[in-house]
Amino acid sequence: MKLAVFSAKSYDRTYLDQVREQHFPDLCTIQYHAFALSEETVPLAQGCDAVCVFVNDTLDERVLRSLYSVQSSY
Repeated sequence: MKLAVFSAKSYDRTYLDQVREQHFPDLCTIQYHAFALSEETVPLAQGCDAVCVFVNDTLDERVLRSLYSVQSSY
């Protein structure tokens, strides 16, 4: 599984890497982005199975449709 994490802070990265290493070392890879998810950054989620978002990310209809399109294109 490949996970894209948007709006990732250093402490998010530390925590998520620790959990992944302890519980899912061979199951999950994480792609971190320091910037927010938006319609412009959706293409960076291509090839990922899931996205992790935080309060500053945009999850409106346009972004959700774009995520679906990116997922469906491969």
